[in-house]
Amino acid sequence: MLADGIRERAEGLLQTYRRETTEPLTDSVDLGDVVCWLNRRVREQGLSLTTSKCYRRWLAAYFEDVNHPESALIRNWIPPGSPEEVLARDALDAEQLGRAIGVESVETNSRYFAALDNNGYRALMEQLNSLNAKGEPRYSVGLTASLMFMATLMTGLRPSEWPTARFLTSFTDPDTKLTLGPVLEAHTLKQSNRREDNPLREKRYLVLDQWPEHQLLAIKGFCAEVQRAGDDYPSLYNKIRMTVHRAWKRVQKDHAIDDRIAPAQPGEDDDEGGLGVSLYTARHIFAEETRRSQQFTRFELAAMLGHSMLTNQVYYGPRDGSSEREFDNVLPRPWPGDADDIMRWDAKVNPLRHRFAQGDLFAGPESAAALENEDRDGVAGFFMR
Repeated sequence: MLADGIRERAEGLLQTYRRETTEPLTDSVDLGDVVCWLNRRVREQGLSLTTSKCYRRWLAAYFEDVNHPESALIRNWIPPGSPEEVLARDALDAEQLGRAIGVESVETNSRYFAALDNNGYRALMEQLNSLNAKGEPRYSVGLTASLMFMATLMTGLRPSEWPTARFLTSFTDPDTKLTLGPVLEAHTLKQSNRREDNPLREKRYLVLDQWPEHQLLAIKGFCAEVQRAGDDYPSLYNKIRMTVHRAWKRVQKDHAIDDRIAPAQPGEDDDEGGLGVSLYTARHIFAEETRRSQQFTRFELAAMLGHSMLTNQVYYGPRDGSSEREFDNVLPRPWPGDADDIMRWDAKVNPLRHRFAQGDLFAGPESAAALENEDRDGVAGFFMR
């Protein structure tokens, strides 16, 4: 039963709607006209996003209570100019472009390709930090390995980008003078044959201003470990890589886990070239968790991953709203404006998008060449729901 307070608010809004639109006072309400009225209030009267969401909630509940046949129009109304509208347009573009280039549903799009669920992650962390029969650490770099896996899962950095990573309490953009903080600064790993007019900065900045203290401490801690390693970081990373591999094999044995749930991508760090978990698995998890959050566009994800365009993301298809996040860590956000630069660059040079616009998607050799120049780091070829 609808609460009296919500009914009163909804009926008050309908009175305002009829007064402003001169609609007759009848029981029949055209919800298409109501949506148009709401859009005008947002655009012309500056109705705030918070107020818009309240109006949507009250009116949707009211019309659902009276069994109005068009109540879904109100429930699904997206305020103009809102983050919801940006996400909806991005999802529509992904769907239309994917359909246009002939990408059908494939098996990998219905699998959890982040490769490690929360239970598997916790088991891996426990193994990395476990003690042997003498009460000594089972792995010499186990603690550091668990810290790196955790930090990568929360930020999506490539293993080779950590030596350049710096935790900054604040950062001021020299172009816009915008100051935010704290942020994680990292030099983006560049691919070869990259065009000079590519807008992606040499450094990217992940904004961590919504992070809880324990996540900030984890990033600070691992950055300190990397800085202490200095020029010996490659050796440290190799030890960590091998330790994660061995620890995961132990987890599989102890928990009878089929290693087919964790397929390594070509070129990843499994030293046997087979199946297993690597530091890139943590980067995969970050990408998947970002998509499942329903809070970021593909361009914002690209900005955080250090990608310059969406040559691979056109295959991902629309977000799957039914997939809940697996982890509870707070996600970072990209530096404001970086995603817009990538969106403009993608529209300019993405070969698949150009073929779609020209009606000849796969003509000419430059498509393959451009795809080869795009970043291939494990997430680039990673199909997500």
